[in-house]
Amino acid sequence: MLITVCDICGGREKVNRRWYPFDRKMSVAGDSETVGEVFDLCESCELAVLREVLGLERNANMWDTNKRIISKVKEKIEFKKEVKK
Repeated sequence: MLITVCDICGGREKVNRRWYPFDRKMSVAGDSETVGEVFDLCESCELAVLREVLGLERNANMWDTNKRIISKVKEKIEFKKEVKK
C-alpha cells in the first residue's frame, strides 16, 4: 500500500495529488501540450495555500492563479526544509 505524504507539512491524512496547469506549449508539428506541476497536499495545507493566493487577486485567469499556487506551495516546502535544519 502506497502512503502519500503532504509535500508541505509531511502529514498523511487526507492527502491528494494535485496538478496545477499553468501554460500551453506548441510543438513544431502544431500539437499543443499543457504544462503544469504536481504536488501531494493535505486538505489543510491546500486550503491555506488557496486562501493566501486567492486573497491576492480574485479576477486572475486560471494560468496566473495556478502559477501563484505553485509558487506558494514551493515557498511553503522550502520554509519547512529551513525549519527542519
